[in-house]
Amino acid sequence: MGQSTTNRPPALAAHAPGVLQRLSVAFAAGALGAVFIIAVAAALQVSGFVALIGLGALDAANLPFLYQNVTWGGIWGLLLATPFLAASPVLRGVIAGGLATTALFFIFFPLRTDGDAGPGVAGLNVGIALPVFAIAINSVWGIAAALFYERAFKS
Repeated sequence: MGQSTTNRPPALAAHAPGVLQRLSVAFAAGALGAVFIIAVAAALQVSGFVALIGLGALDAANLPFLYQNVTWGGIWGLLLATPFLAASPVLRGVIAGGLATTALFFIFFPLRTDGDAGPGVAGLNVGIALPVFAIAINSVWGIAAALFYERAFKS
């Protein structure tokens, strides 16, 4: 009587669900943040802003594009489960977006080639508009994801 029916030690039972819940919510918040910025980017394209700054058409209706961005958004969202800057979700989101942008600039852009040189380091082969747009949109992602994450634990 009064004993736990699980075989897990009490310390593990008390901490594991919290960690798993935080990681799950962080992934979901990052993925939701990605859906949000895809919608923002699509609206900027429809409004003519993307063409105005000299960027090519976004392929937001392409399912592989959506899956890729939502998945990476969730993966980068895992940063939100870390305890750094817990008092400032907006700043934490900007930092998470900055880390994602850094990886984009120095890992993913240089590896991407579309039959030509590709965007290159920081996307500068395309022009200055691409890195500026990437910084802005990833900052918006980080802030949105951090706010979704914080909201999940305040309800």
